[in-house]
Amino acid sequence: MTNSASAVLIAELEGAVNGGSPERRVKMLRQVTDLFLSDADRLNEKQIGVFDDVLVRLIERMESRTLAQLSTTLSNSALAPKEIVRQLAYHEEASVAVPVLSKSNRISEGDLIEIANTRGQQHLLAISSRETLNEPLTDALIKRGNSQVSHALANNTGARFSDQGYSTLVENAEKDGELAQKLGLRSISRSVCCANCCRKQPPRCAPSCSRPRLRKCVKKSRRPLTRLPRRSASRCRRVWITPRQRRSSWP
Repeated sequence: MTNSASAVLIAELEGAVNGGSPERRVKMLRQVTDLFLSDADRLNEKQIGVFDDVLVRLIERMESRTLAQLSTTLSNSALAPKEIVRQLAYHEEASVAVPVLSKSNRISEGDLIEIANTRGQQHLLAISSRETLNEPLTDALIKRGNSQVSHALANNTGARFSDQGYSTLVENAEKDGELAQKLGLRSISRSVCCANCCRKQPPRCAPSCSRPRLRKCVKKSRRPLTRLPRRSASRCRRVWITPRQRRSSWP
């Protein structure tokens, strides 16, 4: 972006922010966003910060539908301006927050934990679908999340759990047969994966102290545990789990 183009853009921005119509503000927001995305891989952090400041000013008094579109657009950018993404993630409207909460890598874990502790269930569900989740974050999600959040965490192979967090999930599974099935599949898949693929430094599996209780929950659930996933945990090869492996994977 040349200096002359920057000057024109800043002048238009000032006019849009200070006295422009809503339509003009939306048009400016789209122009700035498109300009950023077209040049993002050539910008340094200082230049990205300039776009950040501009976008933050433009979204003032912007309606939720437009912000939701912006959130969707920025959620796939690995270089998206951090403050604008942060403000979208904290937005009370789930339609605005969900895209960046579920995908953006520009949100700090501290902010994600804060959002998990203060926002609604749709926000928590979106966070639960992120590619990777560390123990402090899953603890916060389990503490406040409803059954949908628990199911999403059980399905997420990139989620890591503390002993306390996993024990809470197992307690919930005692009254939820479907959750028990998902935790059972997760435990078996990770156990076989560790045995076959990760002998040197296996990933953290379900705490062993919880497995007997989990097996009991699975036996009590309405549907038998008959179908096991073909794809193992991330970073490990695919495995086919035989009935003998399935029986021997429990402690």
